Amino acid sequence: MRHRPAFTLALTSSWDGTPLLAEEYGEVKLHFGESGLHLQMRARYWQDPAPKAPAGSTSALWEHEVLELFLLGSDNRYLELEFGPHGHYLALELHGERTIVRQGFSIDYTAQIGDSEWSAEAYIPGDLLPPGLDRLNIHGIHGQGNKRRYLAWKASSDKKPDFHCLRSFGTISEASASGS
Repeated sequence: MRHRPAFTLALTSSWDGTPLLAEEYGEVKLHFGESGLHLQMRARYWQDPAPKAPAGSTSALWEHEVLELFLLGSDNRYLELEFGPHGHYLALELHGERTIVRQGFSIDYTAQIGDSEWSAEAYIPGDLLPPGLDRLNIHGIHGQGNKRRYLAWKASSDKKPDFHCLRSFGTISEASASGS
């Protein structure tokens, strides 16, 4: 695995480029190491209901409050990682937009909820990362019904929220240059 400097990606707008509300924030710090990727996350806690499933790998986590990280490699292979404040996560390996080739695998994940913020850490083994990893994006989802919000680091030009819009992902070089 190629070593890269650590950097932070922050949510910058809604999915379509509209500025965030003053109280909206979320970020993912990425530390690429010799054997994998360590993630540190923090976001505003919106108190959305937790999934009914026990903490751990949870399908359809995108229907709840989450931070999502998409890691895109060569040949349109990518990893979708979703993390919730209650200890739930979802890891999907895809090849081509929305074509899942593997799911339900286990990763190390812990989350803590504070008064108005939640934080979490995860470790992704290097063998799960897509080959030729060079593009990425982060997203956040919170709220219910007509108050549901879809946030992004890199906005999409689509007519509705689509986090699998691979052409809207930023490069790792761009992310590490703009991140801290």
